[in-house]
Amino acid sequence: MKIHLAVLVSLIAVLFSAALRASDDIVEFPLSTEGHRPQALTVGPDGNLWVTEVLKHKILKLTPKGEFTEFAVPAKEAGVLQGIAAGSDGNLYFSSRDENMIRRMTPTGEFNGAFKLPTAVCWPREITAGPDKNLWFTEMAGNKIARITTKGEITEFPIPTAACKPYCIVAGPDGNLWFTEWDKPNIGQITPEGKITEFPVKNGGRELAFGADGNIWFTADKVNAIGRLSMKGEATEYPLPSANAQPLGITSGTDGNVYFCEFKLGKIARITPDGKITEIALPTPNSQPFCIGTGPDGNIWVAQQANRVARLTLASAAKAVAGKPEKSKDAK
Repeated sequence: MKIHLAVLVSLIAVLFSAALRASDDIVEFPLSTEGHRPQALTVGPDGNLWVTEVLKHKILKLTPKGEFTEFAVPAKEAGVLQGIAAGSDGNLYFSSRDENMIRRMTPTGEFNGAFKLPTAVCWPREITAGPDKNLWFTEMAGNKIARITTKGEITEFPIPTAACKPYCIVAGPDGNLWFTEWDKPNIGQITPEGKITEFPVKNGGRELAFGADGNIWFTADKVNAIGRLSMKGEATEYPLPSANAQPLGITSGTDGNVYFCEFKLGKIARITPDGKITEIALPTPNSQPFCIGTGPDGNIWVAQQANRVARLTLASAAKAVAGKPEKSKDAK
């Protein structure tokens, strides 16, 4: 069968145009000043994204439209800023590793609390809001999980496995907190009362998220794989299609899939509940995607250590917005 040259050219143009439209689903928002390394991100009580920044010791506010505001942490000794989470009191809490403390700030940019940890050299890492209205965080060097109230009262809980390097912590649908052990092949669970249970997995995890399927999904960056752990303790591992991807951040998408960063490849990837993986290249080469989360708009947001944050638009997010009833002008 012969195909006319003009038809072939037209067909190629259509396919190329479709590829461009697909790539247009990802938009990057560079910071207005150079030299930043965005790291962790969370949704704030004000409906914006809040991001920790490593090199210049700032907290960044990012609107869903991509507008940045920078807040410098008021401390000369402030070093690496790690996790960040919104508290039940309407404030934001973030971990300051080199200061060995948890800091607090308002959504208007006022730094209104600095809470030193009881144990020296803890390396507080990631932090999350718990079901008990407190915040919970990992102590990577201290080998503990800790709880901080909105008044700044801190309680530490030692992990049974020594030198496990707890890294990520999230609240689970079962009313407990779950955490990764980066240097040991376990995923941990801690109740709001502080009881810890560990579940064996094939390899240690770095970041974790709960999928729409009710399972725990985690990045196993040391072995270039994604792990899945059921609430019954059944573990499965999925090797990545590309070598040396270094999967880091991970989040559950509004479309029922799980999304994660491939730090060394400058890509984000999607894994379906049955383990099928698709890799998506970011527009900027070597953009170093580090942390990933679902934003207030239902889309996927990515903190890139190459001075920018990216947004991946999901069709499911648009449908969710379209499906919401319009609020009356008189509604409060």
